[in-house]
Amino acid sequence: MAIGKGLGLLAWRFAKRRRHITDTNIALCFPEKNAEQQRQLVKDSFIANGIGLVETATGWCRDGESLRHRVAYIGEEHMARAQARGKGVIIVGVHFSSLDLGGALHALFSLPMRSIARTIILCLSAL
Repeated sequence: MAIGKGLGLLAWRFAKRRRHITDTNIALCFPEKNAEQQRQLVKDSFIANGIGLVETATGWCRDGESLRHRVAYIGEEHMARAQARGKGVIIVGVHFSSLDLGGALHALFSLPMRSIARTIILCLSAL
């Protein structure tokens, strides 16, 4: 996480165009916050994206077994019980930057999984 935080802080400091876009979005979305609170949200957003970048790279590049000790699978018994009864489970989630890591870690528990996602280009082409 420290590497990701560092990358996020570097981006916050030097990616001026992206920071300007984020400043504008935060100001529009959170007008009730003062300038310092908005500035902190922008900085936190860059840090979170830096951490997410490192987490994604971890999901792509590391052996899943080396990550097993870092996760807690909460509710695994529900998945296993449904699987034993021949039932499926629908898991609905949002797309955080660590989505790839989540899929890789889910596979460690040998529970079959299928993912469905809508490509952003397809969404935009409908407009």
